[in-house]
Amino acid sequence: AEDHETAAKTWRDASAKEPTNLKTLRLAAQALVASSPHSVAEELVGHMGEHHMALGNAAAAAAVLDAVAAVGNPATVEDVHVAIRDRLSIRPSTQVVEALLGGLAAAGASPKRIAELCAEMQASKQRISPRGYSLVIKNFLKRGLVDAALSQMGAMRKEGYFVPPFAMTLLAQKAAEAGCLVEVLSRSELCGVSLPAEALVLILDDCCKRGDVALASHIEESQRQFINGGSLPPQCYGPLLKTFTAAGSPHALELWEEFVRIADRASEGLCMALLIRCAE
Repeated sequence: AEDHETAAKTWRDASAKEPTNLKTLRLAAQALVASSPHSVAEELVGHMGEHHMALGNAAAAAAVLDAVAAVGNPATVEDVHVAIRDRLSIRPSTQVVEALLGGLAAAGASPKRIAELCAEMQASKQRISPRGYSLVIKNFLKRGLVDAALSQMGAMRKEGYFVPPFAMTLLAQKAAEAGCLVEVLSRSELCGVSLPAEALVLILDDCCKRGDVALASHIEESQRQFINGGSLPPQCYGPLLKTFTAAGSPHALELWEEFVRIADRASEGLCMALLIRCAE
């Protein structure tokens, strides 16, 4: 706390003489949020207003919102946003919207509040960018808000955007950790979506641990429609083979024959795992 107060005082002394560069402005925002959360909007936006030619722009606004969100709470982020919008008349550019939505989601804002802001922006013809959606989804998933992230993925697809692979993989990871993978995969937001290899492996590993042959079959079948008769990603065959071998399914042999055609060699660990399951 003492370090933040010292940093804030140093910034106040320097900012009285000249406009702050963006890197220093970010650091000042973080120090002010930690040491003087109730005055951060007044001090930062006041400084930006005094040096409007240098700092009265979207880049500075986004930098401040990013920094405040990293250490502040949702109320502080919104206070700073409102002050920037009303006092500096900075248009809510794509860059500012991304910083606001992503920052609020990271700072702990409720999914309901994020949805309200998205609706307000869309009503004013302010389109949310793919990066804006991605930031919200990423931060919701980091907080374990699987349903909220799924809802944003659905909105993203309705806008005609593709959900990025990292988001699909993180979704699979968080859903598996929460024990709700089956429910998540049944949601309409994921129907007809090509899953990245990392997400597929997480899902198939979960099927293997639970002995869920039905879900493994469904995932394999649904993903094969995207590969036009080709092979699945090589790393998917391990969990599939273990699942079907443990179940005594003839499909395990079909998978094995396909696997040896595309792989240089099967690992010793995979072979041992299959032998153990056969013995069981």
